[in-house]
Amino acid sequence: MSGGIDVGRQRCGRTVFAAGLRFFHGLAGGIFLLPFCPPWQFTGEWNILSGVIYAYVIVFGTVAAFGFYLGSIKYIQPAEASILGSVEPLAAIIFSIIFLQASFGVMDILGTFLIIGTVFLLAKISN
Repeated sequence: MSGGIDVGRQRCGRTVFAAGLRFFHGLAGGIFLLPFCPPWQFTGEWNILSGVIYAYVIVFGTVAAFGFYLGSIKYIQPAEASILGSVEPLAAIIFSIIFLQASFGVMDILGTFLIIGTVFLLAKISN
């Protein structure tokens, strides 16, 4: 394979684990966004139910979903998994409009076109 990081394979004498890489990317992004979205300025109410819902989102919305994504590489090509993974934000936008009646602004439209463009680029590169 040319370019990029081979997940879980030997390259240049070291192994890159996707889960650890993903963890540090999320940690770095969270630290970078702290000045813009400080979590200590939360305006809401924490109770047992909100804690359980928060834990559910963390476990099933991120950890399990990423585990299933990595597991899918056993059955489909990594390029196909990447393309399917890049469509997920678009699906989130569509479902939030349908089920949550969320508003769809100019930036959302721009983001949608960028996502679709990325999917086409990834499909073209993988062929």
